[in-house]
Amino acid sequence: MAAPKGNSYWQLRFKHGREKTYTPDELHDKAIEYFGWVIKNPIQIIDPTGGESHTYKIRPMSKKGFCVFIGLASKNYFEWHKDQDYRNIIHAINDVIAIQQTEMATIGEFKENIIARMQGLAEKQEIQQKVIKYMNVSKQFDDEGKPRE
Repeated sequence: MAAPKGNSYWQLRFKHGREKTYTPDELHDKAIEYFGWVIKNPIQIIDPTGGESHTYKIRPMSKKGFCVFIGLASKNYFEWHKDQDYRNIIHAINDVIAIQQTEMATIGEFKENIIARMQGLAEKQEIQQKVIKYMNVSKQFDDEGKPRE
């Protein structure tokens, strides 16, 4: 049997929407786990000439990388930021990620321009265009240069 039209049953709910995948404490623990994983798993760069030498570079942390690591859609992560219960932990996670990116870019480990774009620090240029409107004045004057009426 369906609910009658125009009902207010939805107002009786204690919570709206789905349950979140992680509590703030669980999200904190997952962030610590992610930071450790980044440190323990540098990016391996293989010699393009086919030699045996390999180099390792520190892996940059990112918000989307964190989301993939914990199996959470980045859209949800950014939505959780609006929730008062999650705001502080998400700010802390974002700060740690930004600090790692900035410090590694400062010492030359990461490309500065890419990190600047990721953090929204890229320089923005405003381009102004001047539009000049031309009038056809040739029809306003006769052959002798006198104004036509």
